[in-house]
This record gives sequence, C-alpha cells and structure tokens, in this order.
Amino acid sequence: MSLKLEYEGNDYQHEPKNNNQTQDLPINIGAVYRVNDSVDLSVGWERGNTALFGITLHTNFVSRKAPAKTFDPHAQPLPAKEPVTPLNEVDWAEVSKQLEKNAGYTVERISQRDTELTVYGEQTKYFYAAKGVGRASRILDNNANSDIHWFNLVNKRYNMPIEETSVPRSTFRDVVNNEQDLINLHRTTEVNRATPRTETTLYQHKPDPFTYGFGLGYQQNMGGPDGFLLYQFSAYAEGQYRFTPGIWVSGGVTANLLNNFDKFKYDGPSNLPHVRTDVRKYVTSSDVTMPALQLNRASQLNQDLYGMIYGGYLEPMFAGLGRELLYRPIGERWSIGADLNFVRQRDYEQDFGLRDYRTITGHITGYTKLPFDLDAAVSVGRYLARDWGTTIDISREFTNGVKFGGWVTRTTASAAEYGEGSFDKGIYISIPFDEMMSVSTMSRANIAWAPLTRDGGAMLHRQYSLHTMTDGRNRDAFYENFGKITE
Repeated sequence: MSLKLEYEGNDYQHEPKNNNQTQDLPINIGAVYRVNDSVDLSVGWERGNTALFGITLHTNFVSRKAPAKTFDPHAQPLPAKEPVTPLNEVDWAEVSKQLEKNAGYTVERISQRDTELTVYGEQTKYFYAAKGVGRASRILDNNANSDIHWFNLVNKRYNMPIEETSVPRSTFRDVVNNEQDLINLHRTTEVNRATPRTETTLYQHKPDPFTYGFGLGYQQNMGGPDGFLLYQFSAYAEGQYRFTPGIWVSGGVTANLLNNFDKFKYDGPSNLPHVRTDVRKYVTSSDVTMPALQLNRASQLNQDLYGMIYGGYLEPMFAGLGRELLYRPIGERWSIGADLNFVRQRDYEQDFGLRDYRTITGHITGYTKLPFDLDAAVSVGRYLARDWGTTIDISREFTNGVKFGGWVTRTTASAAEYGEGSFDKGIYISIPFDEMMSVSTMSRANIAWAPLTRDGGAMLHRQYSLHTMTDGRNRDAFYENFGKITE
C-alpha cells in the first residue's frame, strides 16, 4: 500500500468553458493498494468535498504468461501402438468431429497420397497455429495405421489455401514422448504453399453454412471539448452465411445500452467533404444501427496471388463496391496489395438509406519487415475526401501476438483545409484475447487513438483485409511459437 498527500495550488475558479469547481480544502489525500501484479485499487479525497475511487489494470504483454487454458479440451494422448485398421475402414466422420472440437479445424476434406495423410480445413480456434497443428497430429496418429508417415494440415480461409504444414509422424511421436528434443521436430516440420495433387479422398464434408454470435461492445471518445470521456456500451448480434466456401454474406446489428453521448455537441470544423467529422450524427441518431452488411467473394488466383470482391454496407459511414488484390509469397517478409472502391455515404441512422456524397477511393500498399522486429506498411492513393497522399504505418508485433504501432498520413489537403492538427496521425494496440482468457480464441481487441477526427487522410474501414486473412503465410510467427505444437 502507498499513501499520497498533495497540496493543490489551483483554486479551480478560472477553468475553461466556465467549468469552475468548489474547493473547500487545498489538500488532496489518497491511497493505492496493489492487489496483485496486475491490479491496483485506489481511493482518495479531493478538494475537501469529492471522493475518488479507481481501479488500474496493468501488465507487460511481452513478458507476461497467458492464463492456463482450463476451458480447452485436453490434448489427446498418443496411442501406445499405431492403429492397424485399414484407412478405408476408419470412421473419418468421427475423426473430423474430433479435429473440430479438439484441434480447431473445420474439416472440408481428408485425403491420402502414398504415405501422406492430408486434412483440408479452416483453423477457427487456436491463435497459435503450431498448437492446432500439434493437436491435429495427435488425433491423426490415433487413427492412421503404419502406412502413414506424414501428416499434412492445409489451412484455408474462405476456400483460399493459405499454407500447408507437414509434420513427420515418427519424430512428432518421439518428441511428445520425450524421446527426442523439440529442435529435431522444428528442423523437419515444413510450412509451404498448398499445391494441388492427385490424392485419394477418404472423407468429404460440407460445413454448416450459417454461423452467428452475440456480444457486448464498447466505444469511446477521449479528450474532446464536450467531455474528457464520452462512452457507449452496446449489445450486438452478427452472422455469416456461406453460399459456397468462397462466397459469403456477413453483417450485424448493434443496439445501444448505455451512453453519455447526450453531451456530444461538437462537430469538428472542416473545409473538406464531411467524410468523418459527422461522427457525432452517426453515433447519436439511432439506438439501433447496422454497422455493416456485405456480400463477399474471395479466391486464390495463383500460388501467391489472392483476390476479393465485395459490395454492400461496408462500414458505419459508407456503402459501395470494391475489389482487392494481394501478392504474398509464402515465407517472404514482404507483400504488396491494392484496393479500389466506389462508395457512397450512408444515412446518419445507419440503416439502408444513403446520402448524396459519393467518391472513388483506393490504395496501393506495400508491406515489409524492418530491422529491430518492426513491420511497415506504406499506402499510396486516394482518400475518402478526394485528397491524394500517403499513409505510413510502423508497428511491432511481439511473439505472443500483441501488436503496437502508429500511423501518419500526409495528403494534398492543406493544413488550412484539414483544420486543427494539420494532418492525420494516431497510435493503436492490438491484443489477442488468447493472452487474457482461460479458453483459446483467435479474436483480438483493437484499440486505436487519434488526437483529432478530421476529414483529410480518411481511409475506408474495410471489414476484411487479404493481408490479415493470409497471415498464415508468415512462417516466422509459426516457428517463433513452435513449442506449442506439443500442448
């Protein structure tokens, strides 16, 4: 516990916006109690008339250890001896269920070629790819006879093959049984392109086309003239329907639960089209909104080239049509993409209505690794307010997936046109929920802060990004957390 005593030199009688406050005593007192390494509780008495209560959560995301996954199913133990059942007599439908429940793979197909057994599916559960691969290998080892020497896991996203991970069966068994060192498995496990080949299909499955979810949401605005903290708590429902593995519709509805947006009165001045400065109207005009509803199609165009087209209500403020291309060679530390969008502004109520403003926006973006474990993304193109320019994004993603970064945008919009702040900039942090929860998940919490919301340098907030969807092509991330293959 720590105690605090402070003499306050400010009498609070000359505050901005006539926000003067009564001061009965120029002495402030407080106490902070550290519950554990991550939680502090604080109390205080300010100005002789105001009580203060607070809770502070803090951690080092780089060095902290994620909580034990007590709600995950236990990894299957390896059999004492390899099964002897012929492959064509194995209950592959049951194996598919085990792969989904225990290893996180929504299975599309299981095939054999010579001494290789291959599972095609989409990883939906484990943030660390190595963990899903290891659990899938355990399940396959429990069901495949001695004819199989390799397990291949082909990870797909919306029918796009991302990467193929090949695990040597005997080495995997030895490592799990502590008969070989992990380094031997590290050297022999391969991550490569998923290439078409002639195989014997043992099992084929069409996953449930409809998925949905419910949850609670939170958004805030800090440091504005209408109050230091403006907040909103909401409930949301979202769903997705796949017409085919690569064609799907997705969307959601949000309902306001609690907010103090009644204090939100300020509209930022702008000499540009109001593509972002009308944010107050978008968050206060309706208690029930539809942030997004769009139809999408994604496909792999060749070994390293991916494409996607989409249309509908793309974000809370804009609807339209667009296309994205991404060239991303597997294992390389660079990639390049481009997107082009025709958009029209949505009504403030975020329903199906549209406003008159429309424009064409798009960018060419290069991604690369920099020294000191930094990632860079440089985008050049046309922004929502019809200004042209460049955005530079520098970030660092740590081994545990926590990502911290910032961006700067300069465009043809002059400082006078942009308004206060002169140009767009901000910082962000992205935290995997896997680091905070006792159950495995691939979801993230993304928090961005920009000191000002203005119209210059404003990008379309697209719901899907091919660069994110193809993260499995990052071999470095797989091998950095390779030890999780035995969990």
